[in-house]
Amino acid sequence: MHIDRWDDLRFVLAAAREGSLTAAARALNVDQSTVTRRLTALQDELGRRLFERLRGGIQWTPAGEAVAKAAEDLESRVFGLERDLTGDLPDVAGPVRLTAPELLVVPWMARFVELVKDNPGLELDLIGGDDFRNLTRREADVALRFTAKPPEHLVGRRLAKLAGCVYAAPSLADQDVLTMPWVGWDLSDAPVSTTDRVRKRLGANGPYVMRVNSYGLWVEAGLKGAGALTLPCIYGDAQPGLERRSDPWMLDGDLWVLTHPDLRRSPRVRRVMDVLSAFAASQRDALAGKLCDT
Repeated sequence: MHIDRWDDLRFVLAAAREGSLTAAARALNVDQSTVTRRLTALQDELGRRLFERLRGGIQWTPAGEAVAKAAEDLESRVFGLERDLTGDLPDVAGPVRLTAPELLVVPWMARFVELVKDNPGLELDLIGGDDFRNLTRREADVALRFTAKPPEHLVGRRLAKLAGCVYAAPSLADQDVLTMPWVGWDLSDAPVSTTDRVRKRLGANGPYVMRVNSYGLWVEAGLKGAGALTLPCIYGDAQPGLERRSDPWMLDGDLWVLTHPDLRRSPRVRRVMDVLSAFAASQRDALAGKLCDT
């Protein structure tokens, strides 16, 4: 058993990350028939079934999961090679302004610290926030953003799918998630929040006992037992004072790392984007809401 066409691994990786052949085709900007043909040819070459097509998606076999993992490893090695070929360390010295959602910055802070330690001379300016305008206005160099469709004037890479859950403090463990109190988001900027949509999907009708306008206040209210709240699993699972109160669901969008086209060839910008891409690949299960065995 061998693989002659390594380029086919791109299709495996896209299908594994997107969860369906249709979504993989969109991510690769090709027809779905092309994805199907390439994956079928790879199956025939390996002599092993890699996946089963189900309604609404695909189910990977153990062999398919192994090939997908190999594709991720290869991608990480390619990113590492590109990083090594960008030049000497002085080329990556200087500031890089990275903007990212606070709920992602916190669980990834250790990786950001490693990034600056591994790259002497690199100065990382972290900007918490969700606004694309700070990239457009050149107020930031690199952005981690959760979106279904990034702005066309930006360039970058789709990193991973994200899952979310309902969380609450242990003090509320005896209360039904459908009727327990909730912590909501200030609706001055938008008439409907993600929490509103989740409550509707669950059929929850418990009262909003508090609304906040910052992630720090939101999480602190949940930790203190004010009520249930919705969080990305990558953040909520890392909070020892919160417990899952629902099954995870995939959020309507993807995690992207983006930059302005004028900066895409900057060695230090590429270094930051490559490191974040490789780290996201290693965190794919956690980002998708899969709990690690202990």
